[in-house]
Amino acid sequence: MVTRLAHTSWQPMDTLFNVGTLSGLTDRELLDRFLDEPGATGQEAFRSLVSRHGPMVLGFCRSMLKNPHEAEDAFQATFLVLVRRARSIWIRDSVGPWLYAVAGRVARRARRQSLRRQKLEVSTVPEIPSLEGSGSDWLDTYQGIHEEITRLPTSLRGPIVLCCLEGLNYDLAANRLGLTEPTLRGRLHRARKRLASRLRERGLTEPAMMVAIEPFRVNLPTLPPALIESTVRFSMRWSSIQGLLGMATDIPDSVTALARAVVRAMPLFAGKLTGLTGLLATCALGTAVLAQQGKEAAPKPGGIPPRVKPSGIARPRETVSQAPRRQYELLIEEVKRAQERYSEEYTKLKTEEERAAYARTNFPAEQKVVGRFLELARAHPQDPVAFDALTWVALLGFATPESETAATLLARDYPRDKRLWIISEDMRRMPITMAREPLLRAVIEHNPDRDTRGRACLDLAQFLMEEAEFVQLLKMPGLKPWHAQFYPEERLARFRSLDVKLMTDDAEHLLQRVLDEFPGVVPVKWWTVTPPGVGLDSSKIYRSIKEPERESGTLADRARPALAEVRTLGLGKTAPEIEGTDIDGHRFKLSDYRGKVVVLDFAGTWCGFCKQMYPEFRELVKRYKDRPFTLLGVMADEDKTPLQREIAAGEITWQCWWESGGAKGRIPRDWNVHAYPRIYILDHQGVIRLKFTGQLGDPGTPDRLPRFAPIIESLLKECGGAAKP
Repeated sequence: MVTRLAHTSWQPMDTLFNVGTLSGLTDRELLDRFLDEPGATGQEAFRSLVSRHGPMVLGFCRSMLKNPHEAEDAFQATFLVLVRRARSIWIRDSVGPWLYAVAGRVARRARRQSLRRQKLEVSTVPEIPSLEGSGSDWLDTYQGIHEEITRLPTSLRGPIVLCCLEGLNYDLAANRLGLTEPTLRGRLHRARKRLASRLRERGLTEPAMMVAIEPFRVNLPTLPPALIESTVRFSMRWSSIQGLLGMATDIPDSVTALARAVVRAMPLFAGKLTGLTGLLATCALGTAVLAQQGKEAAPKPGGIPPRVKPSGIARPRETVSQAPRRQYELLIEEVKRAQERYSEEYTKLKTEEERAAYARTNFPAEQKVVGRFLELARAHPQDPVAFDALTWVALLGFATPESETAATLLARDYPRDKRLWIISEDMRRMPITMAREPLLRAVIEHNPDRDTRGRACLDLAQFLMEEAEFVQLLKMPGLKPWHAQFYPEERLARFRSLDVKLMTDDAEHLLQRVLDEFPGVVPVKWWTVTPPGVGLDSSKIYRSIKEPERESGTLADRARPALAEVRTLGLGKTAPEIEGTDIDGHRFKLSDYRGKVVVLDFAGTWCGFCKQMYPEFRELVKRYKDRPFTLLGVMADEDKTPLQREIAAGEITWQCWWESGGAKGRIPRDWNVHAYPRIYILDHQGVIRLKFTGQLGDPGTPDRLPRFAPIIESLLKECGGAAKP
């Protein structure tokens, strides 16, 4: 909705003197300014994007929605989606085709919501002028036109959007798409011809066909200044930490609800849009390629450089310069020396405290060389070594911002390369890294093998579940997830800015997609995909691959319990019942402890990390023995003899369930437990308040209580079990 505009008369002069002119910048450059330069510069860059593409977006929304207020909500939601997805999309010059596709999604969703409301209430909202008189026929006409435009091949859709919907002249549209003017005219002619044919099949009238075929420039609306200002302000708030956490309460709920719904539905959608913009980005041939080869622009540090399209001229293998490969090999040798120095210094330290402090500042040893691998890839984008260098950065530079940049470049420049899935699988052995997501999304949307797409779909869902849990822990005061020890504070701040709900919703969507599209695909063992001993040369990871080992079951067998975990075991959900026996055969249930704060520990006597937590758990049981608290274990031992020994020795002092199935038993399977220790904390009503895998930072607090002890104390106060004075 539009909000009141005030005190904007001096804004153009203020922008000119403090920010500079933005009229000559491409959409890509404006997006980069918005992302990289917060404050007035980024805000003005985004305002330029709204002013440039707003008329097309608003005209589209008005054509799909009769209610002008709903059209403005859809308009603003479209730009909120751009804010949320700005870092994950790749465009060359014009973001118009991307916004057009997103506006279609937003408007259709808004129209469905409007129709549902109309069934419940009588509306007297005034309608905007229709195309062919009154009634709903004009809406069906417009919807048919826009659906057919969306169905056009990516090479034909861009010219239609820029020339017909945004009203650009041929010269400017060709420049935006990286085409010559004759090529643009030819594609536009073919697009109009194909569009006319498809519209006739729909039985649309000749005037409606003319709307699609003739330029729209005469119908583009003028953006109200108040709408521009409110959209920019909402977008700035949406991109802030408050917006990411869903705390930007000054944005209308009707707008945020639309934006969130479309963003959640974009895992399938984003790859197709990236494919569109990627194809447009590679269409610049001839003079543009020669000019790019003649002068190489220096990219921003940590940024994504412009794509350089190979000339397509095959050259004999022996004539290719070996210098880039030699540079890569020398960097590998430098990394080996750095790791040797790290190992020598680490072993000289006497205490665990000294070693931990040294690791925090020096691990991984190769972090100081990451930037040089990225520079090598940028300097030789057409050489095969570029892929190897980017792979090295994405894998071994996981703790640095360059890792995310390298993964984005791999996904952008090699979307159909079969090696991307192998690289993403190798990242399983790393701490949680943001670099994995763009690789898996590229595999899902572009890999030619259907089974691989299905496996990547499941992998991405599981990764997002782990990442959401990691971020949730980071946001809790006093807690430090195990993976956090590998990252500097600035990288942890980047994780904290992520939207946990959005990641969880994406995971749920992907798991449902596995069940719908890839239920019968057979999983493979990831450690056979990335054999050990490949050394520091990342290229050996995929060069040594033969045939991965297939596992039993199907992807559906793994997706169902994961989907159940998302839907029933999330924070704020009531924990499902557990009923079983202890080692002596006594039956008991989780609900027997309703009214008490419960720590539920999935563990095993064979698990080293689990046993390290025994002293803390014993202290926990002792400290809260007179308060409404209990600790319960679910032991994943196939043989109960080791468990009996530890209970007899006083190592385990709390009640435990035990079944002969071990880690594959009924209870771990129902709770989708695959890694140990897995810990849930429930409040006195049985609601899940915290869950995590492994240890939280360094073992114990100074008084030997676990790191999560303050949370237990807080939950005890909630149920009236505060400590007695």
